[in-house]
Amino acid sequence: MLDRFYGFTSGWIRFLLTAQQLSQALEGFRFEVERQKLNWGQPEPKPEQAAMLLGQIQQFHKQVLGIVNDETKTWAAEFTEVLRQIDEQVKLASQANQRAALQLTVTNGDQCSDGWIITVDERAPEKRLGKEASIEVLPGIHTIRINGQINGKPVQVEQAVKVGPGEIQKMEFTLV
Repeated sequence: MLDRFYGFTSGWIRFLLTAQQLSQALEGFRFEVERQKLNWGQPEPKPEQAAMLLGQIQQFHKQVLGIVNDETKTWAAEFTEVLRQIDEQVKLASQANQRAALQLTVTNGDQCSDGWIITVDERAPEKRLGKEASIEVLPGIHTIRINGQINGKPVQVEQAVKVGPGEIQKMEFTLV
């Protein structure tokens, strides 16, 4: 995570590639200056030759600025993306710790003479009486199973539900 945040690995690779680009640009500039010096015929350039050399210097300067600018843009884009990813991970982690709840109504639960049994996911079954139950859960997808007996006949219902962080999901069931 630290390597990703600070960009050590990708930063080092970009540094090497940028250094290589700058070295190549400098080498090309030096060769061009020496080529121009060959045309001088004397130690000092004539005004038009000096103007050509200044043009070459200006072109080299623009090339270096372009390389540095491209690298800075790449770094900024990568850093922004890493910050976005870290922000997403922090949000997901904080949401995972938030509680949620299920508010259940079993329309015919009061017809179960001995109550009804509710199981959420792999939790221990809980016995309930009447028609309603509230259960605290973590955000996510949960499987709800309700069993009971009406007039001596086994009845049940099962359903999956998705509950968001801090959400109270209201559901209605009928045992059949």
